[in-house]
Amino acid sequence: MNNIYSSLKILNTNDLVVLSCVRDKENNTGLCSARGTTKAVLVEKSELSLSTINRSVKKLVECGLLENGVKQVNRTTYFITSKGLEILKEAMASSGASKRY
Repeated sequence: MNNIYSSLKILNTNDLVVLSCVRDKENNTGLCSARGTTKAVLVEKSELSLSTINRSVKKLVECGLLENGVKQVNRTTYFITSKGLEILKEAMASSGASKRY
């Protein structure tokens, strides 16, 4: 549990937005390597710039919250890890949001 709090401290708001956008319940993507989410989709869903997405994805992968999924043609995909889901749930709980992941 202490590891979760240390991870939350190094993440900024944009990182949490990107992390939440990786998981797409409607399209059933973002939870396994075979059904990952591309950066283009993240830009569209989060309304953040590609450079911001690139920085956040790099940080989230380094922290072990995202992993590379199966490539879609020549695009890398990303999926949220179990640690990432825990961080996201904790962040949502501390912000008072009620969205379920």
